[in-house]
Amino acid sequence: MTNIWGFLLQTLTVSGVAFVLLIIKRLLRDKVSPDMQYVFWLALAVRMLLPVRAGVSILFSFPVWVETLKAKTERALSSAYSGMYELVDNRHVLPVCDAPPVSVTDWLFVIYVAGIAVVLLGYALAYMSLRIAIARADEDVGQQARADAVAERYGLHTVRVRVAKGIRTPFVCGVLSPVLVLPKDRVTDGLVILHELLHREHHDPAKSMCWCVLRALHWCNPFLWYVVNRIENDLETCNDQRVLACVEGEQRRAYGNTLLSMATNRYARMPGTSSISNGRKNIARRIEAIVRFKTYPKGVTFALVCIALVLGSASVRGETLASGDWQHPKEADELDASLAKSRVRRATTLAGALDTFAKGLLFQNGIYLAMASPLEQQAKLYETMQDNPKGSAYLVDWIFQDRAFDQSAGYRICNLRAVKKAGLKWRQVGIEYEAALMFSVAGDNGEATLMLPVRVWRTPREGWVVERAGEEKILDVPYQMNLLDRSMLAPLCRYDASCDYGTVEIDAFSTHEVEGNTWGVWNFWDSVDNSAALPDAEFKYGNLIHQVVYDTRGAKAGAPKQWIGMMYDVIPDGETSPPYVDEYRPFCSEAGGSSEGCEWFNASVDNMEPYGVVRSGGAGQVELEGNGEIRLPNYGARIYWDNELVDEIRLDRREVPYDIRW
Repeated sequence: MTNIWGFLLQTLTVSGVAFVLLIIKRLLRDKVSPDMQYVFWLALAVRMLLPVRAGVSILFSFPVWVETLKAKTERALSSAYSGMYELVDNRHVLPVCDAPPVSVTDWLFVIYVAGIAVVLLGYALAYMSLRIAIARADEDVGQQARADAVAERYGLHTVRVRVAKGIRTPFVCGVLSPVLVLPKDRVTDGLVILHELLHREHHDPAKSMCWCVLRALHWCNPFLWYVVNRIENDLETCNDQRVLACVEGEQRRAYGNTLLSMATNRYARMPGTSSISNGRKNIARRIEAIVRFKTYPKGVTFALVCIALVLGSASVRGETLASGDWQHPKEADELDASLAKSRVRRATTLAGALDTFAKGLLFQNGIYLAMASPLEQQAKLYETMQDNPKGSAYLVDWIFQDRAFDQSAGYRICNLRAVKKAGLKWRQVGIEYEAALMFSVAGDNGEATLMLPVRVWRTPREGWVVERAGEEKILDVPYQMNLLDRSMLAPLCRYDASCDYGTVEIDAFSTHEVEGNTWGVWNFWDSVDNSAALPDAEFKYGNLIHQVVYDTRGAKAGAPKQWIGMMYDVIPDGETSPPYVDEYRPFCSEAGGSSEGCEWFNASVDNMEPYGVVRSGGAGQVELEGNGEIRLPNYGARIYWDNELVDEIRLDRREVPYDIRW
């Protein structure tokens, strides 16, 4: 974490997990054994060790609250560690100050970092002092022999024993070389020694030290101090369970009496140690657990493990914010909260980013745009929305060249393709996508088509984001037209081949349909579609549209006498030519296509364009790969002159260079 907001999000999220665990443990207090009670805290340990990333929450909308508070606070500041619209996104749980503090929030973060150092230093000094005192303590051959005998009887590892004056209760100290410290002026019960040896056997001093370090990271959160104390108490109760599993009959009652004799409010909390005494109130709870020993319902353990796993996974998954009024702020003071939610609710898919961005333009919705745009654009979005209240909502006023969008016509995603690029920032994936968004706008002579080139990429922090890749282009061509007019858009790729009977050229264009929308590819319906942004949407299907040109100029074989025709089809993988079907010869009708994908057309010599050119086209759905990329096929063609097959060719595919696409 690099600022106070990152810590606030981290400690609130951890507190939320701890709060839920406390409730569950309370409800199942008399139904779960102490060892399983302690297992629940592993979910909290996982949450404390993992950094809270953007959008992570459990039951509570902490990311949204923190983002909103940060935006309102940082607007009046010029902080070195955080910006007003920078996403609160911790990459690690350790705090780092990478610049001198300038603002109040910067100094709060510095104080927080200094507090961690003070707490850890206090722990270290106390532990070192204790180790020095233990090193000066006396050895006792008799006590060592008793400890060795207990260890041998129960199959445990023994430890070095020291006796010291002023020690009220025994304890084990040390992680790498533990030492059992016993009171010098009194005989220690064998069950007490067993209790401490079991602590050492299960590495409880190391667990205690780890919890102390985690508590230091949240030193200014009193709730987590309380929770860690509960964890240490549960560890003692868990160890009581281990003792009871080793002894039988009257020894169990004797162990309970031993605990009662040590019921005192004076006990030490020291990292790297364990002690059988943890306070009068806590020992009372432990006695209750002893009474319930082996009375816990069977079959509960598996259910509780499942609950712990679900709770642990829920504490690290991303928060989902459903569509709602927050995407349509009606008051100026709602903008901060809406933009905060847009930073949390990012587009999670390529299709979702394009849909959210396109609908942001189509409906002038700045929150949609914020959800799918780089975070650095949020300041501009805030300004233009604040200055543009319309009706009952705040909108952006980005209208291209004073052209109004026809919202009922929707939008179209054209020529989406992956572009591998070097030199992307470290936070981006090594691949980005380009596409053209097309809209119906008001033209000089009626309806026109607006094309906007965009690029899309994904970052770990911001999800999928969309940016303009160039200037828009407005053509006075009706939007309902298909893409068979080359003046509208450069092709996705081009196929061509030459033979003695002329030249064949196929330009391929693509369109993508997003799930959740019903705008047709050809826009036969002019009804209002789904205006809600779909940031998690996937592509429903893709369409490949062909523009075919057959040019007989300069044909070595001369010229046809009456008719010219062509049939083309996809070449299957591993084959050298398409599976032509003779019944689909181009002279069975003027033009057409089969359900298998074959297309054909023909024209009489008298009806051909000047200079012997014939044009046609077609379209069909195709399979999508990866993030919606269209698998471009290979094509073959048959040429007919005067109702006779004269040649069969394979077309070569070549990409259209990026710099001439727009």
